[in-house]
Amino acid sequence: MKEKAQKIVQNFLKREEMENPMEDPWSIKWLQNQNGNEASKSLLDWEKYHCEICDKVLNGEHEWNVHLKSKTHKKRIGSKNKRKKNEQRRIESEEKRRKILEEENFQKTPIVEENKN
Repeated sequence: MKEKAQKIVQNFLKREEMENPMEDPWSIKWLQNQNGNEASKSLLDWEKYHCEICDKVLNGEHEWNVHLKSKTHKKRIGSKNKRKKNEQRRIESEEKRRKILEEENFQKTPIVEENKN
């Protein structure tokens, strides 16, 4: 095992092509013997989580929880909430303006009474 690790490090330092650890029979056996260990699962087997706010796909519950606590995610939530509040204020001010205009038009309209003779 020690020799294998040293070979990998030497190849890396010499910038030589490294062998794919998944093609090594020892690595495959080790992964198969993990008996449900998280490390043995391929990324395809992990449960996927999608953050609609950040438009990001995350692998597994741990990655999901880390993402939810991240500064980037929290910042985007804040931005989204701010945009939502601004939109709500804009709508409310339009409604108030419309009511004021309606009241002004109502007050300007002269009341005409019909003569009942």
